[in-house]
Parts: sequence; C-alpha cells; structure tokens
Amino acid sequence: MCMETFDNEQYREVVNTADLVLADGKPLAIGLKMLGCAENEHLRGADLTRAILKDCDERRGVVGLYGATEETMKGIVSLIGNNYPNIKIGCAVSPPFHQLSEEEDNKHVQMINDAHVQVLFVGLGCPKQEK
Repeated sequence: MCMETFDNEQYREVVNTADLVLADGKPLAIGLKMLGCAENEHLRGADLTRAILKDCDERRGVVGLYGATEETMKGIVSLIGNNYPNIKIGCAVSPPFHQLSEEEDNKHVQMINDAHVQVLFVGLGCPKQEK
C-alpha cells in the first residue's frame, strides 16, 4: 500500500482523504515515529476488526461482507457466527475477480443497501478496495 500510494497519484488522493488510515505493521509504525509522526501507534487491522465486531455483537448489529472467494466467505461467515452470535450477517458478497460493469456494481450496492448493513467490511486487496 505504501508503494502504491507513492507511485499512483489517484490512489494517493484516496488515501490522503480517507477518514482512517491504519499503520498496520510494526515496521511502518516505527518508520512513522522516526519521521516525527509520534502520535501514530501500531494498530493492526485484525485488532480493529475484532473490536468493531465485538461492538456490533453487543449492539446486535447488521454486518455486511464484500470481497474474497465464496469458499473464504463461508469461513468468515462461520467464524463471525461462532464468535459473535448476536451479529446478523446482512449480506456476504463474493464479487467476480474481473472489473465490474456498472450494472454489476449497482447490483452489489443495492444488495448491501437492501440488507440495511450498519458496518461493511471490504476485502478486495489494494488498491481495488480503496476505489
């Protein structure tokens, strides 16, 4: 992600205007401190995900999942169900790995909206998920 941000101006704009960008990795957190960004702590994406899922479980929230293969998605849905029994999985979408047409994209957006998802986890990989 760091090199993609450096090499790709459009991607850099997405990252720079994001509400939250995590220093997901100890070497990155150390590098940021060395550059004078002392307020940055090492916060792994997995830790943040678990904290969000715990909060959703306590609130009996509706979670959506977008990305990964169907097989991986089944495992994620099972893991969430086993560890966070109060969460409702509103939708779990495994999009095709090709560039989506506008029609396909709109269909997925509609599925997510129809499920009244409160928190959406997106796992498409960098830089695809940021777009």
